[in-house]
Amino acid sequence: MDIEKIFGLAAHRAPGIQDAERLYAVLIALNRDERTGEYSVLYEVRSDTIDAQPGEVCFPGGHIEPGEGALGCALRETQEELGIPPELIEVCCELDTFHPSCNIVIRPFLARLLPGAAGAITPSPDEVKDFFFVPLSELSEPYYSRTYPAVRVLPKDFPYEMIGIDERYGWRSITEELVVYRYKERVIWGFTALMTRALMRFLSSLSGEGGAT
Repeated sequence: MDIEKIFGLAAHRAPGIQDAERLYAVLIALNRDERTGEYSVLYEVRSDTIDAQPGEVCFPGGHIEPGEGALGCALRETQEELGIPPELIEVCCELDTFHPSCNIVIRPFLARLLPGAAGAITPSPDEVKDFFFVPLSELSEPYYSRTYPAVRVLPKDFPYEMIGIDERYGWRSITEELVVYRYKERVIWGFTALMTRALMRFLSSLSGEGGAT
């Protein structure tokens, strides 16, 4: 193994994320009501005919293609899924990377729709069944939020003796979160709900309020 060669090749390597098998980017887009001035969050409902999570609520976004930047992916997917061109979107910032325990990484971007964008929404029927907006005031607290212990199941051939421990070893606990939002007949849960809660905490931390307008 040529360590000198490896050091030369890796000197300018950009770090990745350990065990991340799938990389995604999403756009969390806010839209301002021209009448009330209140901001709402844009969600879409996945088509019933797609393979992954059909009929569920999500943010526009998708898989980051090789050689594609995360923001470029989020904007591209938003245009493909909802017909909103990038020139009608004002990007604010990238929010904290979301890395759940199932080997996927989601990079969310906060943006707002410029005038005319909401009226230009034309869902792609192959990918999107519907779309809707939820006022920020309705997202201040989730409808349901619980943390529960994840079950650790080790294989029977785990080398306890070689390591010097037994079945009673005090493993660090692993927890998962379940968060659900409800707005009228809409239900938001899973990763989308977790990112929604993170969004609200981010907005509140900067505004100094429980919500944002």
